Amino acid sequence: MNNQNQRILVMAEGIDQFEIDHPLVPAVALATTLWTENKTLITALRGHGSGQISGRGSFRSSVGERRLLREELLRSLRALNKIARSLDRAAHPGVREKFRMPQGGSYQALLNTARAFATHGAEHLQVFVDRGRPATFATDLTDIADEFDEATQRKHSGRQTQAAGTAGMDFVARRAVRVMRELDAILTPLLASNPPVLAAWKTASHIERDPAPAPDPEALVTPAPAIGSTPTP
Repeated sequence: MNNQNQRILVMAEGIDQFEIDHPLVPAVALATTLWTENKTLITALRGHGSGQISGRGSFRSSVGERRLLREELLRSLRALNKIARSLDRAAHPGVREKFRMPQGGSYQALLNTARAFATHGAEHLQVFVDRGRPATFATDLTDIADEFDEATQRKHSGRQTQAAGTAGMDFVARRAVRVMRELDAILTPLLASNPPVLAAWKTASHIERDPAPAPDPEALVTPAPAIGSTPTP
């Protein structure tokens, strides 16, 4: 939730509390409708904010998981590649060519290569087992590739959830501001004869601004006059 949307949520919550503390007597039908909508908007803002945070967390955790799985895949692929390159070409024709490392650094190329190594590894299982690889190395490689693929899907899902939460919050926040302005147009004239309650309304409906940036200390320093120049009176 960005700072502006957070401040709009605070404003909407303030409006909701004002209606509880200072109900209009007699009631104004449109004001009642707007207050009811404001409650709905508060719930929506909180929900979208939660989705945004959840999506961001899922995205970041899956990115970290993919980095770890990438290193694990690379270690496994390099070990198989090294064994394949050491094989006698005449005794094992074509095997070396099946275990080439991926070209480029894309995650998809790595995943495709891992699945290919697992398939070819199963075809030449004994060759690699005889040279120290565990009997399960091909299925182990497939399992790591599957984990990598799942982490990729969670990454995409997290990004989409975060984007949906952000877009939803922006939309709802704009509507919350419009509701506040409609209420203000109704309440300000009605409360003109009751300054304390009017002041409470203005406080509740106020949206804080972004804090002003601190001045640059260097900009406040007056440059010294050049040597030999005449100071300005």
